[in-house]
Amino acid sequence: MYFLYIFIAAALLVAFRRSRKLCYLLAASIIAFAVLARTFAPDIEPFSYANKEMDGAQELSFQKPSLYDQEYIDPDDGKPKVKRFINETIKIWDQSTIDAYLKLQNKLNPDVIFDMDIIQQQVSEEDAKEFVENRKWTWSDRTKEIYADVMSRNNFLKRSPTKSMMGDQTIYNEDAMLRILGLNEDEGKFLMFGRRTRNEGVISDYNGRGTYGISSGLVHPDIYSASIKCNKGRLQRQHFTGYNKGLSGHAMFETTDIDPKDLPELYKGFQYINEPCNPCVGLEFPYNNTCAFSIKPDKKVSPAWEKIWGLPPTPIRKMPKEFPFWIN
Repeated sequence: MYFLYIFIAAALLVAFRRSRKLCYLLAASIIAFAVLARTFAPDIEPFSYANKEMDGAQELSFQKPSLYDQEYIDPDDGKPKVKRFINETIKIWDQSTIDAYLKLQNKLNPDVIFDMDIIQQQVSEEDAKEFVENRKWTWSDRTKEIYADVMSRNNFLKRSPTKSMMGDQTIYNEDAMLRILGLNEDEGKFLMFGRRTRNEGVISDYNGRGTYGISSGLVHPDIYSASIKCNKGRLQRQHFTGYNKGLSGHAMFETTDIDPKDLPELYKGFQYINEPCNPCVGLEFPYNNTCAFSIKPDKKVSPAWEKIWGLPPTPIRKMPKEFPFWIN
């Protein structure tokens, strides 16, 4: 092809030097030849990342080999076996439903690993059959509104909610997506990362003994603040108790369990929607949605957690018409 391009360029250059009319005639002949060649040449499908069977759901997939129905060597006896899916200890659905679900996902999302032990505990077999028929999970209108709202406020991932929803509905069922959206809200961030509270007066009590890093500004004083977080389902508080009086002089911390009823006193702004309970159950699986709380004024709750906890829905601010839906 490169030689053909060079030949055409040379021919046009020679023709232009001799006569402009000859140059135009040669150019018109080349265009006519290209049109005829394209008309009578066999159809060649252009290269595309998109899979025709995906209906635009996952357009930019690298088509990695699926783990579905792959052979592997059992480390216990060294014999080759066929693994139907990841973690096949729980059997809730009929095997035919599992096979139909994984076969479809092998076409729609071949580069996604599906843990069937988790998925079978999130949705019913009827929901799975509906997914196989519709090629996507059914989300309520409220969940779609919450999805668009959270995506529009995400500071790290900029995607068009309308377009990205098409792909995510082929991967995540409604319960899974609500949990993902909820963990991006303030309530979810508290469950995952906890809350830091200041230890007022602790640093100044040492008057320079091992505190040069802080007094000089090299170390932020919050490094010795107390932290409230969930640890293996238990609500705990880790607080700074002082410095080691030995040679190292390193900071020492003490971890204590927190009674849920004392949490509003330790974390200003934390409120239970009903009675005091252990908020850490929000991280359990299968999902435990029994402890509703708020860390916003007037007991306001994020829309995702409203739906998770079964609370009355509040209005979601609509995105402006000029919101750039063309992103990604």
